[in-house]
Amino acid sequence: MYRSKSQTSQTSQISQTRHLDLGSFVGYGAGQIGGQILRDTPALILPIYMATVLGMDAALAGLVIVIAKFWVVFADPVAGVWSDRTDTRWGRRRPFILAGGLVAALSFVLLFYGPDTDRQLALFAYMTVVYLVMNTGYSLYSVPYLTMASEMSDDPHERTKLMSFRSAALALGLILGGALAPKIVAWVANSGGTPRAGYEVMGLMMGAVIAASALWVVAGTARAPVRAGVRRAGQVHRMDCGHGDRTSALSVVGAVPKKQTGTTVRFWPEPKYFDSPKISLPRLRHVLRAKA
Repeated sequence: MYRSKSQTSQTSQISQTRHLDLGSFVGYGAGQIGGQILRDTPALILPIYMATVLGMDAALAGLVIVIAKFWVVFADPVAGVWSDRTDTRWGRRRPFILAGGLVAALSFVLLFYGPDTDRQLALFAYMTVVYLVMNTGYSLYSVPYLTMASEMSDDPHERTKLMSFRSAALALGLILGGALAPKIVAWVANSGGTPRAGYEVMGLMMGAVIAASALWVVAGTARAPVRAGVRRAGQVHRMDCGHGDRTSALSVVGAVPKKQTGTTVRFWPEPKYFDSPKISLPRLRHVLRAKA
């Protein structure tokens, strides 16, 4: 049963209906662990791997990295626009984070499983293709991930807290990708293995961490609020409400194909306004369809 507004204490400042829990903060921060490994580990040890283990010519090894870096300049904006125009039941960002993270994790492993051949062009082609795929996955992962923080909360304190968890995870990712990864290679080599085997073990271990990081951020942020709105005439409109009042005016926040229309409503019943925060979804759907 709904209680009258006069039966509840009024607040002087309207905030969002539902605050983030600890799992959302930790889940979001965990995403930076994999992102940092993807960014730093290849930059630190990939040139050494290509030159000493694969025996690639230094000029070709450098060209592999240059091509991939130029590709990112185009891949990042595309990933941002694509995720902006996507609307799924899991939100706009999480599908890209999951797919991009898993693609990047697999590509990271393959990056250190280079072919055992002396043919320079074959090595160059393999490393270029795999590194391009890895950077594509990284763009699909990192751009939506960084954007998602601003969509999880309107509260500046919660946004700051999200960035704090991300910074802590960044430091952990830097330790894993920048310090531990070379140690794994050295440990395998010093234990009777070959340098190639060391890089392969390292690739598998870091790839597993990247995949786990992507899964963690998707699962950990699943309960976080996701803004919704109306898709009509090629535009996405949004209006937010909280504590029984409108907290933001209806505004255009994005674009979609003109044939993509519909209305999405996400809500979190606040206990102070209801006898119970539990809502019967079948009955609610029936009422909404009747009103429509």
